[in-house]
Amino acid sequence: MADWCNHFELGGIFSSNTCNVSGRRENIPSTYEYYCKNGGYKCPWYEQAYGSSSGCFITTVTCSILGKEDNDPVMDSLRAFRDGVLQNAEEYDSVLKLYDRVGPIISFKLFHDKDRNEKAAKLYSKLSEFAEIANKGNHNEAAKKYIMMTLRLVAEYSVEKEYRDIRDDDFGYKAGEFDRKVAGHGKKMTKTIENQ
Repeated sequence: MADWCNHFELGGIFSSNTCNVSGRRENIPSTYEYYCKNGGYKCPWYEQAYGSSSGCFITTVTCSILGKEDNDPVMDSLRAFRDGVLQNAEEYDSVLKLYDRVGPIISFKLFHDKDRNEKAAKLYSKLSEFAEIANKGNHNEAAKKYIMMTLRLVAEYSVEKEYRDIRDDDFGYKAGEFDRKVAGHGKKMTKTIENQ
């Protein structure tokens, strides 16, 4: 059975199928319907919304699964943490690289997990805790907890080899390519997922 994208809305006799990924219903071209039946994977609209998202990728997918709005307070707090803290200190480069290369792998696995609602609820609870810690100014603790959560998910989804290969290759960044000020936006997402 097809895993329909949760932004897909089936049309009626006199209306087209629509996509609500942008927050407004848009008619789906027939060439895009394959992506709707594949959970949104590789859909240009889906990737535009989540691949270049201003939110943390795992957080974005978690909130999407749970039906939370884009301005969810946890998502907003973690965006502020990324923009105001992680992107402004070299010590957090590894967190941003982990996010850009490993986050999409985990997010894709989570989105297609048969127990995704239950797992997303648990993740949201952890992300809420991280946001609260970050809001209190305990930045190192919040960053460490995020890394530990991601590594637990790497183990849970059995992608340790992929993680090690990416990590040992400096997360896929060539010399001089990494730009902290634009990191944390999933810029490596498409290439990472397509290689899975």
